[in-house]
Amino acid sequence: MIGEGVSNSTLKALAKATGGYAFAPTTLKSALKINELETLLSILERPPISFKKIDYEWEFNALMQLPIDICSDEVVPQRQLPELFQKPVVTLQNSFEKASKGTQVRSREREILFQMKKLIQEPHPSIEIYPCDADIGFWRAILQGPSDTPYHNGVWLVYVLFPSTYPAEAPEVRFVTPIRHCNVNQYGKVCHSIFTRNWTSDTSIHQVLSCVYGLLLTPETDDPLDTDLALLYFTQRELYNSTISQYVKKHASKSKEDWKKEFLKEDSKETAAKCASCKIIHTNKDIEWKKSTCQDCNKKKEVSHV
Repeated sequence: MIGEGVSNSTLKALAKATGGYAFAPTTLKSALKINELETLLSILERPPISFKKIDYEWEFNALMQLPIDICSDEVVPQRQLPELFQKPVVTLQNSFEKASKGTQVRSREREILFQMKKLIQEPHPSIEIYPCDADIGFWRAILQGPSDTPYHNGVWLVYVLFPSTYPAEAPEVRFVTPIRHCNVNQYGKVCHSIFTRNWTSDTSIHQVLSCVYGLLLTPETDDPLDTDLALLYFTQRELYNSTISQYVKKHASKSKEDWKKEFLKEDSKETAAKCASCKIIHTNKDIEWKKSTCQDCNKKKEVSHV
């Protein structure tokens, strides 16, 4: 960090040359906020860094001209998304049917399937789930903001990542679409006791989703991440509502239908595959997982194909 009124170009260039950051906070509050950034606390949270060997002094001097990194309510250093985030997703029903036909030997996969089944039977009215086609342990979700709140016109893309230790440990839930909330940090991480001290292996994903949605209905202002917003909630409710509404309008205006079209477009790319044995084109759910032949051919049964 470079303090207020201090210009240290050499320090900035050194930080840039080694893949680090160079901030110039003007207040103690700004400095504390920077030190809470996940990308500052762990290099693993940062996007891949490509280092270039510096052979000449002029190359190092060029780094001195780079701008200072910004940390504000609107802008923070980029955080790396999970690799599975780039993989196609399918509907919850299709994912469950496909995964159920495989042999799930690990307790993690069995529990995820159980939670998927429960969500199919009792879906959350404002959250739609789209599991990753390559790994049921990663979900994307579309969350519609609750009515009668400043979030009511917003739609957010959220992801759910199940750790290898699930259900002993809670899944990670993050907003990908930017959101301004007392209990959500600037990288979308949700702060709620259900993910920490109140988590048990019996906690359902429906409960988790309901808690996240519940925070949009009523924020937990006793233990906020954004203290300024929490203060507005108590002292200037009208300004609090307008601040969030403006943020929603700017960042979360993509409709639920547009998100669904985008997801289903990914799904449609994965809906047809040819069996290597019978040469018939099937939907993916009829193709044995991680094999090139259909289930009928694998079972060596005589079937009629449409």
